[in-house]
This record gives sequence, structure tokens and C-alpha cells, in this order.
Amino acid sequence: QVTSVEEVVAIRQRFLKPRREGWDLLRVEWMRCMQATRCSERFGRRALCQQRAEACVQAAEAGATQLVSWRGSSTSDEMRTKKEQLKLQQEQGRQLRIERLQQRQLRQVARDRARRSRVEAQIHRLTRRLHRVLNGGGSKT
Repeated sequence: QVTSVEEVVAIRQRFLKPRREGWDLLRVEWMRCMQATRCSERFGRRALCQQRAEACVQAAEAGATQLVSWRGSSTSDEMRTKKEQLKLQQEQGRQLRIERLQQRQLRQVARDRARRSRVEAQIHRLTRRLHRVLNGGGSKT
């Protein structure tokens, strides 16, 4: 929380020139601000180390790049094509997930059948042994 108008103006001034000069200078100033204890505490968090500040900036750059590439098309036809491609990719992803699920289910069914077959064979062997014992046939040792 910034406590005074003067502080707000000072922080704003720190960003105005770098903003006009270009991304590289703005990036440096932004990282400085994230690393400065006074500015960080004003925004309710501790100062970041250089690596964490760099990671935040890189994440923001990646998000901005995706946004620019998405909005950068010049015609509505290109936008429509991109949206259709995105929908197609999403549908293909859904189909792939469905196919994988079906394959897992088929493998599970095969395992269950094999297990059932083994249990049935064991029951059959035990039943034969029980009949032999009950009929006085003795047991194998």
C-alpha cells in the first residue's frame, strides 16, 4: 500500500522514461522495483532476489508474446483461421485423451479377465481336491 501521493508520483516517474525508451530499459527498472525493499513492502510482499525477479519478467514476456502473436493478425479472416485452428487443436486433444482413456479401459478389462480366469482355475483345482478328500481318494503329498 502506497501511503502518499508523492510516493505514487515518484514510482510512476521511475517508469515513464524507461517506458518511452523501450522494453529493455523498462524491464531493468521493473526488476529494480521488484528487488527494492521499500517498493516491495509497499505492495505487500518481500523484495525478490534477482533470479526470482528475472523469472517474473520472463513469464510476463512470454505471456505478452503470446498475446501479441494472437492479436497481431491483420484481418478478421486470419483471426477466424487462428480461432478455427485453436478449436481444431483442442478437439484433437480431446479425442486423443478419449482414445487414451479407452485404451486404458481395454487394458484393465483384459487384466480383469486374466485375473478371473486364474481365480476360476484355482477354484476348479480346489474343488477337485475337495471331492477327492471327501470321497476318500486321499490327497497328494
